[in-house]
Amino acid sequence: MTNRAQLAHPNFTQMAEIIFLPEITRVTVNPPKSACADSGFQPVWSLFKQSLNVAAQISNQLSTNRSGDYPGNLYFSGDPRNKTASKDVQRIAGTPRTLLETVSTNAAYPVGAGFEVYNTSTFAHKDMVQAQTYRAPSNDTVVRALYPDGMQPLALAEEYDFQVDNGIRAHNFLGMQWDAYVNYGRDSMKTLIANTDNPTLGVESPRTFKTSLFISTELAAGLRATKFFHPSALPKPLSLSYGFEYRFDTYQVGAGDLGSVIDGGMPILDGPNAGKPAAAGAVDKFGVPAMAGSINNRGIYDGYVNMDLYLTKRWEWTFGGHVAGYDDVGIHPTGSIGTRYDINSRLAVRANANTGYRAPTLGEEAFFAETTYPTYRTAQLPVNSTWAKSLGASRLKGEQSRSFSVGVDATLLPDWTLTANLYRISINDRLFNTSQFGGNEIENLLAGAGLPGVYYASYYSNPVNTTTSGGDIATSYTWRTARAGTFQFRFSVNIGDTQISHYNATPALLSGMGLSTFNRTNEEYLLHSSPRNVENLTVLWNKGPYSIRVEEQRFGAYTWVASPSLQQTQWTYAGPSYITNLEIGYDIFKRWHVAAGAYNVGNHYPARANAASRAALQNSFLYAGNSPYGFNGGMYYVKTSLRF
Repeated sequence: MTNRAQLAHPNFTQMAEIIFLPEITRVTVNPPKSACADSGFQPVWSLFKQSLNVAAQISNQLSTNRSGDYPGNLYFSGDPRNKTASKDVQRIAGTPRTLLETVSTNAAYPVGAGFEVYNTSTFAHKDMVQAQTYRAPSNDTVVRALYPDGMQPLALAEEYDFQVDNGIRAHNFLGMQWDAYVNYGRDSMKTLIANTDNPTLGVESPRTFKTSLFISTELAAGLRATKFFHPSALPKPLSLSYGFEYRFDTYQVGAGDLGSVIDGGMPILDGPNAGKPAAAGAVDKFGVPAMAGSINNRGIYDGYVNMDLYLTKRWEWTFGGHVAGYDDVGIHPTGSIGTRYDINSRLAVRANANTGYRAPTLGEEAFFAETTYPTYRTAQLPVNSTWAKSLGASRLKGEQSRSFSVGVDATLLPDWTLTANLYRISINDRLFNTSQFGGNEIENLLAGAGLPGVYYASYYSNPVNTTTSGGDIATSYTWRTARAGTFQFRFSVNIGDTQISHYNATPALLSGMGLSTFNRTNEEYLLHSSPRNVENLTVLWNKGPYSIRVEEQRFGAYTWVASPSLQQTQWTYAGPSYITNLEIGYDIFKRWHVAAGAYNVGNHYPARANAASRAALQNSFLYAGNSPYGFNGGMYYVKTSLRF
């Protein structure tokens, strides 16, 4: 299952993190041969073996903080405390504090000649705490009688996730390999905001509010099968695979506490603005209002067929067809064709052409979030809501794609391999968030639709078509020595460039206000927020129980747009960066391994954000928030694993 709602920021300062991950890997139970013989399963024991694998892990990730000092005065002008108060009060930029517990089982049992029942189950529980935007005592969203020195709201999230996969499979039934299965998964996340207030409730305001509940489920049942044919005209067997499945997906958005959304009517209690209207709702994370709560579902019928054959002993072809029918977005067929030719045992060339379809997820259609800033509120609107429709939103369409690729696989020397690919992917009606619309007209339209107080808003849409062209190369060489051990050298490079090939029309309502569904800021988010190219050079050394891994990574240039309000000249442009990773391992026993290492061993930080970017976010982010290697510096660890 995939989280449908995610929080985003952190807590307290920690320059280096040491993480211990106690781990139970796998326990396999194999019955004695005599037991198999007595049960009558001995003839198929070579195909299916009774087994039970169990794994569990607990991970406690402490928080980090890379925020800068608060700019300006904390208290009202003229307050002597402004001269002595520490400005080191922000905690938003960093890694959230996270406690994660997971357990999984994988079991299989033979039930007859050639049959096996199986079950795979997973369960995970996660608690997260992450600091949000600091509110100084001079900010009128702070009830100063409750927080005389300001407040640091904390976003809390508790997530439960589990999945069960049950089925029966056969190695050879009616001449086929097949697998019949029923799967179910459920993910729920409850969010709260603590250490905050609702200023319109005054001194009676709660300090913790439940803000939302998001629940996703999926039930799937289907059959997969493969049959081999042996036509005399072909040099190798022909493989025919097919399958069908029915899925039922649900997505629920649950409302927050009444206190997290209500306007209690209490004005600002003190300070220069005493008596003026206060901002309604829980500060920082406005709760999901009852009108935004929803239960959404979708039924999907899915079927596919694939054929693989050899025209000659060296020339392979694959053909595939896939049809999916959705309750809400209709029937969508897709297909693929691929070929591979082995020129000799050391060199092969291949090519593929595919069409694809991705339906909008229920979360993309129904997700709602509202954030309260010191002077305004923003909202992510469900696209099918009355609020989004008041801003010109229309029903989401799915993404249609076409892709082409060519590649080569080569063994240049007995211990030297190389793989290379070139590709081109075109996506029509790409799913992406709209520009963040803002202004008094937007605020008035939303207020008229029943959502007052929101100055900026956006929703999911199909704003553009894109084309991505790129390629990748991966090569590996192994050098074996008699005395120094074995060295393996790996190098890879991936280059991808995305361009917008077409802009879909902006709704007339918005274009009449001079707004665009997809403005220059959104273009930068889509095209340049991540590097176009990434290179990796890795050296692995092994000798007896010892091992060393050294990895050098290079990330290309990228852009950070700290706020939609910034002009293009105020964006932060980050150049290429280099990161070194290191791990040293030792096998104490054959099944007991220990290792110590570092990610970003040189404690390298990305380039600092420019002054305009820092100012736009109250100096809370000193570095680009979308750095591909983060902005926490080095992480150093010790780990161990024991296999029973």
